[in-house]
Amino acid sequence: ASTNVNQRNARANANPGSGFMVLPGRYTVSLSKSINGELTEIVAPVSFNINYLDNRTFPASSQADLLAFQRELGEANKAMGGARQSVNEIDDRIEYYRAALKGFDNEPTGQIESAIDQLESKLDEIRLALFGDPIKNRLEIHQQPSISTSVNNAVFAGFASTGDPTNTQREVLALVEKELTPVLSTLSTIIKNDVPRIERMLDNIGAGWTPGRFIDWKKN
Repeated sequence: ASTNVNQRNARANANPGSGFMVLPGRYTVSLSKSINGELTEIVAPVSFNINYLDNRTFPASSQADLLAFQRELGEANKAMGGARQSVNEIDDRIEYYRAALKGFDNEPTGQIESAIDQLESKLDEIRLALFGDPIKNRLEIHQQPSISTSVNNAVFAGFASTGDPTNTQREVLALVEKELTPVLSTLSTIIKNDVPRIERMLDNIGAGWTPGRFIDWKKN
């Protein structure tokens, strides 16, 4: 299955994307139609066999181990994609937070602005770990591969491979897991603690609505 989804995937005619190759074996396929949310079977499940073509230069010594490795790659790629999207969504919220503070006196908003600045600094550190230094990238200054680069390289090299994972591929995946785990932990803390705290502060001063923030209105 694909490790990344978007709103287009919800459409009835959407292509769900591709994933790693399945193991040889017996599978079934069926055909159904969906009209106004009602699913109707057109063709009952039909069984078929999948076998590898005898055209692999270096076939994997264990297909099950190869599939397990590719699944690990898929999980790392999914986690990286989720982190990227979460950072972008929090960035968007920060813009709305700052807009919501306009029109207020400095006194009640100073503490909130400070909290927003701290949140932005944390996001900058996460972005640096995930994607590297953008200035160095533009100036073509050497820097260590970012987590995103490592994930992309590992997925590109191993996702469609039919041979044993190389030692380098395994080392890259282990490095990604080591570096990505603390970043995800920090991001989780931001989502669970920092964002709700700022939004409570906005509620307390009666700031206007911002995306993702529920306004619990009660008539006096």
